[in-house]
Amino acid sequence: MIWSRLIVVFLLLGLAFIPATIAKKKGRRFWVWYTYGLCILVVAIPHALLIGKTKEQKAREAGKAG
Repeated sequence: MIWSRLIVVFLLLGLAFIPATIAKKKGRRFWVWYTYGLCILVVAIPHALLIGKTKEQKAREAGKAG
């Protein structure tokens, strides 16, 4: 019984990295999105996929490109 709960907890802790990593690549704060993913995972993943890049991230990528 306790093992199944622990598995669920660790699974959620791991899955919360998905929206956090996506958002980090778009210039957002990792730990804010990690917490968001822990709280509302099914909303955070599509949200992270749909948000745009920050102005700073766009500028960094433009600087690298040329």
